[in-house]
Order: sequence, then C-alpha cells, then structure tokens
Amino acid sequence: LLGCLGFGEHADLTEDTDEWLHRPVDPSWIEPAVVAHHPLPGRENLIPSDLPAFSGQVLAAGFADETSGWPVWDFGGQVFGFLELKIEADQPATCTLLHGESLTETGLPDHKFCGGDFREILELPIGVRCWKSFEKRALRYIALPAKFHVRRLAIRESHWPLTETWRDLPGVSEMPARDMSIVAVAARTVVLCCDDLLNDCPRRERSQYADPGDYMGAMPLLFGTWQPIRRWLRQYLRGAGPDGVLRMCYPSPSGKSVIPDFSIGFASDLVRYLAGTGDLDTVRACSPSAMAGLIAFERHADANGLLADVPGWIFLCNSFELAKHPRSAALNAMWSDGWRALGELAHALGDPRAENFMAKADGLRSAWRDTFWRDGRILDCDISLDHERRSWWNYHFEADRNSFSNTRKEPDSFVMKFPVTGSARNLAIAAAGRVRVWCDGSLLLDETNPHPWTHPHSFEPWECDLPVHVGEILIEVGYNSIDWEVYLALDTGEPGPAMVGELAGGCRDHPSSLTQMAIHPAEFRPWSTPRHNQITAGYCAGMLEPDEAAGVLRQCLREEYHVPWLKRTTPIICTATNDRDLIANRAVLCNTPHSLSYFCRALSTYGLRNEAKGLC
Repeated sequence: LLGCLGFGEHADLTEDTDEWLHRPVDPSWIEPAVVAHHPLPGRENLIPSDLPAFSGQVLAAGFADETSGWPVWDFGGQVFGFLELKIEADQPATCTLLHGESLTETGLPDHKFCGGDFREILELPIGVRCWKSFEKRALRYIALPAKFHVRRLAIRESHWPLTETWRDLPGVSEMPARDMSIVAVAARTVVLCCDDLLNDCPRRERSQYADPGDYMGAMPLLFGTWQPIRRWLRQYLRGAGPDGVLRMCYPSPSGKSVIPDFSIGFASDLVRYLAGTGDLDTVRACSPSAMAGLIAFERHADANGLLADVPGWIFLCNSFELAKHPRSAALNAMWSDGWRALGELAHALGDPRAENFMAKADGLRSAWRDTFWRDGRILDCDISLDHERRSWWNYHFEADRNSFSNTRKEPDSFVMKFPVTGSARNLAIAAAGRVRVWCDGSLLLDETNPHPWTHPHSFEPWECDLPVHVGEILIEVGYNSIDWEVYLALDTGEPGPAMVGELAGGCRDHPSSLTQMAIHPAEFRPWSTPRHNQITAGYCAGMLEPDEAAGVLRQCLREEYHVPWLKRTTPIICTATNDRDLIANRAVLCNTPHSLSYFCRALSTYGLRNEAKGLC
C-alpha cells in the first residue's frame, strides 16, 4: 500500500487471467471471504475482508477536461462505492490514478486532500484489462495519463441493505420538522457508513472502528434490526485478534499503533448489546476478547490502579484541545466502566469472577475521583492545574492568513519576531512541528515534536531560559499537516507586537532578517487550558453522583463557543475572540460524532435530553 491514509492500492493486472481482478465469491454475511491479497512482501498481518454487498446503483463518470496530458473525469458530485475501470494500454506500463474531491490550480484532482495520498498504481500489460477496486472511493474527480485509453469508468455504489422502518413508527408523523430532519439525516448517515463498517471494519485506519457502538441503540429504532450490530461485534474479534487489542492500521505489526480506548470500551459495548437483545450466544463468543482487551492494559496501571502513560493512539476525540497524558480522566473512566461491564457479563454467563470484577471497578472509581474531581470540575489529565499557572498565547499562521492548504509543504516555515519585556527570564513554547528560537541572534532552542497526533502539542511545551537583557525574540515554526501554529508563555509580561512571514524551504541558519519575504503584522491571542470540556464530561459522567454529573454537563453548554482562532480543526459553530476571560472559561466542543455520542448520551441520562437535541 502507498500509505494507511488515502487509498493507495497497487494492483498488478498482468497476472490476472479473468475479466476482473477480483473474481466472484460466494457472498456470506457471516464468514469473511478473501477478495484480495496484499501485493507487497513482508505483510503477514493482512486479515480477510468480507465480500462487499452491492445494493446501490452504478454511476458512470463523464469526461471533463484534459490538463498537461492528464484527462480528468468527473462524476458530477460525491460518490461512494467501488471503482470499475476498463483500460487499454499500447505497451506494458505503470498507470497512476489521481483521485480528488476538488481540483488544484493546475486542473488536476487534489490527491493530497487532508494529508492523505489518494492514488492508485496499476501494472498493465498490452491490451485491455478490467479492474474493480478493493478499496471504497468517495471522491468526485479522477485523472489518468493520456497514453492510456479509458473504455469504462464507473462507481458501483455500495450500501448495506437496510430498510428505514422508523418512518412507520407510531407518532413519527407528528414529529416537528426539525426533529424529523435530524432523524432522517442520522438514518442516511448510517446507511452510507454501514458498508465501510460492516464489510471493511476494522481493516483500515480511516474506518470508523467504534461507530456501531455509538449508534447501537438507534439501529433497531431506525431499521428494525440488530443484525448489523451483531455482525460488527463478531468482525471486531478479527480486528482485535486474540489479545483483544485493536491496532490502528492494517496491515501492521502486532502491538504497534494500538487504540486503547476502543479496546477498553468493547466490554461496555457488549453489555449494551446484551441489554437490547438478550443474545447470550454472541456475548459468549465475544467476551474472551473483551476481557483480553482490558487485561492487556493492566501493565500500564499505577499503584492506584489507574492507567498512566498508555502507549498508542488514545482517540477519545480528534480535538487537539484535549490533554491526554500522562493520566487521562476520560480513558480512566472508560477503564473503570470496562471492569464493571466485565462483571455484568460474567454474571450473565455464570462466571464466578463477577464480584471480583465489580469490586475492581468500584476501587477504580474511587481512585478516579481522588485524582480528577476538583471543586465541581473534572480535570482532563494530571497536567491541567500545572498548565493553568501560565498565561499562554497562541498564533495560527493559516487562520491568520485565512488560507488553509491541502498540499503538504514540509520544507516551509513561518518566522515571527517580537519584543518582550526586559524582566522575562523563561519562555515555554510548543508546536506540532519543528520550533527554533533565537534571542538577539543566539540560538536558544531547536526541537521537533515526535508524536504530534498522539500527544496534543499545546500541553507538552519546551522551555528555555532567556538572557538578562532581552531585546527581540525570533522564532521559526515548521509546517505540519495538523495545525500550523505556535503556543508560548513567558514567566512575566507578554509578547509585544509581532511581524510574521512565510519562508519557503525553511532556513538553515539564523534568518537574520525578514526582508526577503512578504511580512505582515501578527497578533498573538490568549489561550489557556480549557476549564470545561464536553469530551471529558461525556466520558466521565458515570464517575460522578447524579447531581454532580448534571452540574458538570450543564457547565459544558453555551450559547456561544469561543476559540482564539477559527481553524481547520475547529467545529464550525465556534466564534473567534481575543477576550482572555471568555477563553479562560470556555467549554470545548466535541469535534467528532464519536465523542459527541458520549456527550449526548450523558446529557440524556442526567435529565438534559432537550439540551442534547438542541446541540444536534
């Protein structure tokens, strides 16, 4: 594969003797059918993939334009399904396909969309070959080199065969129009996602591993069936393997790039499934993996039993304003709930260890409250209070320029210079990429964040001491595909008026001046550790007493959600501000449907159902 992000399929059609590379197999909804093998050596961890369920229509692409020898094909809108291509080559050659949801300035598909690499490589013999993609595509444009002749280009839509039975339920016809729209959009979303979830989950990093658990209760209401959830639970066993630990990407070596919260939460998903269906057979089959997934993380427990410095990608939410290390309140709430769920499963299956599991869960809840519950507030993690002692400032280059790039610009950086008060003696600074700091021409700091995705950069700063007489500070921040920004704090005072410019190619030595680039005035905006976080509150409400939980959840609701900048990773309903009081007391929004499902479920549980609906 070209990479875990993007499509990256490499198919050798010279060895195909049938019309299609993927020959028909008996479609089974229970057992996996191997429909393709990984073409590269040394990938022993490839797991089987279920045969796709084709229940949609076939959409043909139309020829749009030809740019630089690359004919571009257009489906006329977003499509979702499996690509079918019939192509002719005059001589043996390698053909690269570019996919994109939009076109670049050159007129070609933007195949670097969102940091991914949406390309295919086909090894073609002389003559005509047909190819059906192994990966699903949902992008509008496709481009191929002009020397290859396209005979057919289509998408076979792939939807899981679900029937929307909710419209016939009693009282639905009297629902308010807004509520009807919410439910209709929810049902459509589930239909579009279920093929990815039930045919290919959890094989790829971009698959929504845990989403069926999020809308488990909605499935029988919307579609009158639990069957897709049952299928997902059994598929999860393949993805997690015998050790119960769900790896982040496939194929990948065992033990590398794991997702702890998805593994830990599997037992709780089983309990909810059992409560809705009474299906002991499925629960009995899945319980060993659920138990293994919890036991596997006991090696990371501290003296109090809480998880600390857990390796892997702690997902929870894709918000970079959620501190997760060294001990995460949300992950440890799931940890305690997972052992309680094991106790309930053991009790249902007649396992004598049920009481031991329950006792462990009670002990973890007590330790959690001692660690994270402070004066009517949940701390996101251990570093919360220490981080709040500083007055932080943030600058986001792309948000300030109102221009977000989908093209990787790894060699580029932005450079800022600003004065500080003479009494400042210490600077703390953080970014997702490389940072260099000069003070009056002397290099004070040169660091690069090795784990920007798994360790939110704003909470793990570097520090450097400043000289006695500080004049001007100059910083260089390398481009990265997360957020091209910098966080800084001074022990006294604040940064003065700044100037900023973009430096193509980075700089090898001290950029003595900004005269060689276009420079602009720049504004640092106040930033601080979020006081209230919907993500943490949603996961942790069960660790609190009912009145405590209701109070915390209410504190996370706002008429307006304030942020320093409107940037690529910010939910669209936020408002930008440079008011320090508003920033200091803001509530962070969930920025994925996954974490929002936990928050809305908690709102509904603790008497705030209307507020949950309003947030939707």
